[in-house]
Amino acid sequence: MFILLIIPVAGIWIYRKDVPEQSFVEDTEPVEEGIPVYEQGNYVGPVDITADPVRNLLYIAEYTARKIVVLDSNRNEVIREIAVEESPSGMVLSQDGSLLYVTTDSPKGKVLVIEAETGTVKSSIPVGHSPNSPVLALDEKILYVCNRFNHDVSLVDLQEGREKRRIRVKREPVGAVLRKDGLCLFVSNALADFATSNQYASAMVATINLQNYEVDEWIPLPHGSFNLKGICQSPDGKYVYVVHVLGRYKQPCTQLERGWLCTNAITVIDAQSYLPVTTVLLDDVDKGAPNPFEVQCIPSAKEGGDYRIAITLSGSHEILFIDGKGFEEKISRVLRQDHGSYSITDDLGFLNGLKQRVKLKGAGPRKFVSIADKIYVAEYFSDSLSRVQLNDNGNYEIAEIPLNKGLKMTLARKGERLFNDATLCYQQWMSCATCHPDGRSDSFSWDLLNDGIGNPKNTKNLLYSHKTPPVMSTGIRESAKYAVRSGVKHILFATGLERDSLAIDAYVSSLRPVQSPVTLDGSKAGNIQKGKILFEKSGCTRCHGGDYFTDRSKHNMNTGLGTELGSAYDTPSLVEAWRTSPYLHDGSANTIVEVINKIDPELKTALTKEEMQYLVDYVLSL
Repeated sequence: MFILLIIPVAGIWIYRKDVPEQSFVEDTEPVEEGIPVYEQGNYVGPVDITADPVRNLLYIAEYTARKIVVLDSNRNEVIREIAVEESPSGMVLSQDGSLLYVTTDSPKGKVLVIEAETGTVKSSIPVGHSPNSPVLALDEKILYVCNRFNHDVSLVDLQEGREKRRIRVKREPVGAVLRKDGLCLFVSNALADFATSNQYASAMVATINLQNYEVDEWIPLPHGSFNLKGICQSPDGKYVYVVHVLGRYKQPCTQLERGWLCTNAITVIDAQSYLPVTTVLLDDVDKGAPNPFEVQCIPSAKEGGDYRIAITLSGSHEILFIDGKGFEEKISRVLRQDHGSYSITDDLGFLNGLKQRVKLKGAGPRKFVSIADKIYVAEYFSDSLSRVQLNDNGNYEIAEIPLNKGLKMTLARKGERLFNDATLCYQQWMSCATCHPDGRSDSFSWDLLNDGIGNPKNTKNLLYSHKTPPVMSTGIRESAKYAVRSGVKHILFATGLERDSLAIDAYVSSLRPVQSPVTLDGSKAGNIQKGKILFEKSGCTRCHGGDYFTDRSKHNMNTGLGTELGSAYDTPSLVEAWRTSPYLHDGSANTIVEVINKIDPELKTALTKEEMQYLVDYVLSL
């Protein structure tokens, strides 16, 4: 069934056809009134995979089941399970295959050193908040670990069995790769750390000098880059590749065609000079390559330096292959011939003839590993692996390896899948999770049309949104349920099914706050208590009170500009304020201090420098 939508846009009329309704696995039980609780223990949720090619073993990190599964790749049989104390978020195997290093995703994160042959946990090394993406030094004496919510990288001395230092990076490091010479660590930071009222706002790649343990460069990506994920280097070490979303958040949300709102990209970085070479779009002209997750370079068995760049597209359940050598040569040729009249980053056809998209068997592909002529992809939502047989003729044979044959989706689990599924979207450019990663904020302001045009609003955290109506910055939606359905219709430009919206409601309602890193810093305990007293004494609880730190009302805080001068805005919840900058309706304040300066300059004047820090620490502890 196709539905014709007529959309008025700035004096012109745009029409388009909707994609057919998507089909999903149905719940076998009737939906009861109310929203079911999210039952996390029913699933295994594979997120990472690594291989011992000598022994033909696959190690699979099952995030939801809190275990590592060892699978014989010849027989596709599980031969061992290793229980871990928290959800495993990343793994790396020693070169001889004897030791497996596993990061656990928790506020008090750890690195587990596991004897691979027996599954025995030899030691547990404390690191930071929500560690991930472990990388071994060339001599395997040091392990580098990204601490997502501490915004730093741990240097773990494996001989001494302890963390030796932290290196501060930007916001939410989620990927890392070691340069071929072992002297530099490239780190991808997921989100931008700017006020979105700035002329430039983008997530960045950090380069850590491993001789002095300082950041040499912050590599800028194109304006609007966010959701940085996988990062790797070309087989010869000349380039570093990082995949991400490229948001055009200054544009009004009037259409999706040709990547009007967001595209999906790979940025090429010179590994020696740290200069960005170019950014190339992964999408087709009329079909997005949504939410790229992992990227790896897979050398060809043929001579001549040929290789494939492989990228999982988590939003469309595909893996995309790029001819690596042809990719390099075309970039070099175009940049050499171009004289400023052409932008590679705006060309949706640049990879024509160089790429191939392959549909996987499961849903929600995450990381993957290659053994000889096969790739094994961890598929989070279908609790499975896809095995991709690599052939030089371009015909890829796909097989599915189930990891949880008794899989049964609850309503909330189905909602989580739909929330991350871009095939719901017209031309599949994006999913709900594109702008709300983990149900939170992408750190940008988008010009939605529910309150006019030309007035972008900060993406809000969806935590407790079903409990704190109204929603949106202007409170224009009476409830989160209404906002979910409006988002499907007016942002994904799709014909939504009510049963899918009910499932998304269930998922969003299942979100729970993550412990703030401020509360884990013992030196901050006194500050938090003093800040709480100041918070109450200064009258902040009049608007930010109760369990959710909001009065669920609108107030004019004199922050509106232009046509919005004198406008009132919905009081946001302060729960998880530590992870949702920038602040205010337009994202113009990047810190809590800047918020106070804008909305209550008298309070700023009344507080000493120390008292201001107490207040900030308290708000960031919530």
